[in-house]
Amino acid sequence: MTKEFLDALAKPFAVHEVAVRIGQKMKDGESASVFIYVDVPTIENRLDSVCAQFGADWEARKEIVSVSEKSVVVKCALTIHEGGKSLTREDFGEEVFSKEGATEVYKSASSDSFKRAARAFGVGRYLAFAPFFLAKLNDNGRFAKSDEAIVSEIYRRMNLTL
Repeated sequence: MTKEFLDALAKPFAVHEVAVRIGQKMKDGESASVFIYVDVPTIENRLDSVCAQFGADWEARKEIVSVSEKSVVVKCALTIHEGGKSLTREDFGEEVFSKEGATEVYKSASSDSFKRAARAFGVGRYLAFAPFFLAKLNDNGRFAKSDEAIVSEIYRRMNLTL
């Protein structure tokens, strides 16, 4: 895989492609830490577009490696095929059983393993290094600013340009 290929995979996502969620609410109840992430379809789109640009293809194989009364662990092997060669990255996702039910637990562990395997190729890796960020909450307990405004500010603090 060329440096250009890997750079294209690792390119920061557009602000509108990044989602936010509340991390931890502060004791005052007026602000919360922000967690930024990209969802599985966004990662799949990145893989599709970069692979198409370079005449490559990708596949993800997942398997359940552990089920206990407390959690599920899924392994994802993400393989990129380019120019007659293949490169695979593997990682695991774990989800704890809770009130949501078994289906959500399996889906969450599967999604997590896929995101981690993609991150091993550089996809979205920079998101793990986002600075701690507090955002004000509105009266409904949601962020007062839009997702895009929050992500834009975090990108600015990270000196990311698109």
